[in-house]
Amino acid sequence: MPKGTSTSVDAYLIQATCAIVQRNKDNNIKVVATAWLASSEGHLVTAGHTFSEKQNAGTTIEVQFLNKTPEPAVIIEVMHNQSKGLDFAILKLSTPPKQREPLKFMLVNEASGEFLLRGYGSSLPHSQSPGKGEFIGLNIRAGDSEHILFQLRSPELAFEGFSGGAVYSTQLEAVIAIQIEAKKGSDTVLAMPLYRIPEYWAEIANLASLPGTCFVVAPKERVSRLVDEIVRPVIVE
Repeated sequence: MPKGTSTSVDAYLIQATCAIVQRNKDNNIKVVATAWLASSEGHLVTAGHTFSEKQNAGTTIEVQFLNKTPEPAVIIEVMHNQSKGLDFAILKLSTPPKQREPLKFMLVNEASGEFLLRGYGSSLPHSQSPGKGEFIGLNIRAGDSEHILFQLRSPELAFEGFSGGAVYSTQLEAVIAIQIEAKKGSDTVLAMPLYRIPEYWAEIANLASLPGTCFVVAPKERVSRLVDEIVRPVIVE
């Protein structure tokens, strides 16, 4: 995990970020979304709305890392409920990556400061582009505090294709959310916090148990429930 210069952090994000691609009838490749490497075993995280109803668990799709040929990945879990702000998918590469470093991620329910993101926006669909911005608050779906999204400001990321990109907090030096939505005609972007995933895909607890991979920062009243869902360590505020 790099520390210090923005150049080293950018390189760290570049090598772990890939495009989700589809082939048309002429076998030409189209980039449809962004994903990122979350484990040394080859788990990838992206946005759930990327996939159709027919593309469920067990479906093989293709991903492409920068300057590499497309490779297969299998959908492990996919969830998309717009009214709840629930939008994620877990994939797994058919062949574990040998020379790529997974991104460190944290499960947190608050965010502030600036963020970085790499992705494949529709403005430059075949190039991995950088984006940055700031956390500006929360977006609560259906008036339910359990349905929290982070609200971000970034004119660079308000395009299709960046969905699924890793939202890297410069303050925490870790990924804490995935981009899921951009409001048309504005610089507002919405991202789903990663802490919402364990309720629907408990396997992330195994990643959380690996030293240096993930930990939870949570208000004290939520710790007892989180401990049941996510293996330690849990840091109490």
